[in-house]
Amino acid sequence: MNLDAESITWYLSRDSLEIGSKMGVAKGLPQKVQFESSNRFDAKEYTQMQGIASKNPIATLYILYTETGSQIVSDDAFAKRLNANFDYSSIQSLLADMVAKGFVNYYFDRHEIELRDKLIHYALASQGKKDFDAINIISESSGANALLDLKTKETTINEVKKLELSARQKTALIPEGNSMVLLQNRDMRFSGRLFSGFALIQGKDMHFTYDKYQVEFDSVRNLDFYLPTGELDKNGQPIASAMNSTVEYVSGVILVDAPNNKSGRDDLSIFPSLQSKENSFVYYQRSNIQGGVYKRDSFFFKLDPFAFNGLDSTRPETSSLREKCNHLKFFQNSAKPLWCALRTNRLDLFTKHLQPVTPPTRRKENLRAKWTSVTAASSAKAKWNT
Repeated sequence: MNLDAESITWYLSRDSLEIGSKMGVAKGLPQKVQFESSNRFDAKEYTQMQGIASKNPIATLYILYTETGSQIVSDDAFAKRLNANFDYSSIQSLLADMVAKGFVNYYFDRHEIELRDKLIHYALASQGKKDFDAINIISESSGANALLDLKTKETTINEVKKLELSARQKTALIPEGNSMVLLQNRDMRFSGRLFSGFALIQGKDMHFTYDKYQVEFDSVRNLDFYLPTGELDKNGQPIASAMNSTVEYVSGVILVDAPNNKSGRDDLSIFPSLQSKENSFVYYQRSNIQGGVYKRDSFFFKLDPFAFNGLDSTRPETSSLREKCNHLKFFQNSAKPLWCALRTNRLDLFTKHLQPVTPPTRRKENLRAKWTSVTAASSAKAKWNT
C-alpha cells in the first residue's frame, strides 16, 4: 500500500504508530489520509496529468525509461521530449505535481528525475498491458486517522465512508461505524454493508482476501436481493426494487472477480458471484404479513447451499434456489423454488396464495396453501474454483 499522510507518530510504550495529525482538532478541520493499493490505476487521474499538453507526461517518462533502461531520467531530456522549446525550468510545476502524486522523485540539485513504481504501473495499465485494482481507502478525521499495531501488523482505519472494490462488478462496502481493519497484503476485515451487483449483505466480521479477490462471511445477518425495474436514474444507472424476502444466517463468499482480472478489463459474466456454503433461512414474521401469524419458530424456509452468478444482472426468471419449507404446525414438507417467495414487493406468496388469509384460532388448525408453480430457467451454479 502507498500511504499519503501529513504525520506519523510512534508510541514506543504502546508498540503502535498513529497515522494522521490531530492538529486540526482545535479548528474542527478533518485531516485526510489515503491508503492506496500499489496496483491501483485511475484512468481519470492519468488523463488529468496531461492537461492540455499534446503528450502525456507519464507515457513520455515511460518511453524514456524503456529507451535508456534506467529509472533515472534527466529533467532537461524530459522537458525536451515534451516540447522541443522547453528546458527544465519550464516543467517545474509539472514535476512538483508528479512528486505530490507519487509518480516520481525529483532531485533538483542533480537535475534528475527518479521514476517510481507507480509511474511504470500507470503507463502499463493505461495500455492494457497490466491488470490493476481500484482500492483507495480514504480517511477524513479530526482525530487520528489510523492506528498501526506493530505486533499484529493490523491497521485500524477510522472515518472511512466507503470503499469501492470493483467498479465493473458494482461491488463496494460501507464499514460499520466508519471503521475497518487493514491487514497484510491488502487483505481487510470489516463489518457493515457489502454491495455487490443487485445484492446487499449486512453483517459482522467479513473478510476480504486480495489475492483471491473475494469477500468471505460467516452467518451474516441479512442478505437482500434487488431486481432492476428496467428504468434508469438521472445518472443512467438502473433503478432496482427490493424484494420482499430477506435471507438470514448466510455463510459463504462473494467472488468479486477473477484473481487475474481485478480491473474488470475482461467482462466475465459470472462475476460477481455469490456462493453460499451452509444452510440459510427466510422468515416471514413481520406484522404486515397476515398480522404476523408466521412466527420464526413455526414457519420458515430452510435453504440448501446455493449459488448466484452475475449478481449485477440477476433476473428471477433465470435463477432458482432449492429450499425446503419447514411446516412444524402449518404445512407438509415442500420443495418449491424459493422464487415463489422472492417475488418483489407484492408479497405474492403469502398474501395471494395462502388460504385462509386470517390467522388460525387454534394450534391444531392447518393453513391450506395454494402454491403457484414457478419454473426457473437455470440453477446458476457457479463454476469458479475458489
